[in-house]
Amino acid sequence: ERDPPPPMIRNILAVVRRQYGSPAVPCGSADAPSICGEAQAIEAPILAVAAGVETPQGETALKMEGWKDFTRSGFELQSVDASHMEILGDPLFDLLFNDMKLIA
Repeated sequence: ERDPPPPMIRNILAVVRRQYGSPAVPCGSADAPSICGEAQAIEAPILAVAAGVETPQGETALKMEGWKDFTRSGFELQSVDASHMEILGDPLFDLLFNDMKLIA
């Protein structure tokens, strides 16, 4: 009988299953053009958030710069001091909350 994985590993697995458990979920910036088609730009501004501690194979800030092509409005790219799997924590919440306060 195996020991259960530590809580941190269980949490990571839950995120991976939730985010990648459907073929309708894009895998990253490289998939966006094929999903959005020719008329891909929207009127709303985009705030993109990259993990500051990202591997070269992941969604780096450089790759995310391409998202500016998906808006006819403003584009801002922020970085959060977290890894790819840890980005959904307090630093991201604080960044988003402060951004929303600007439009409230």
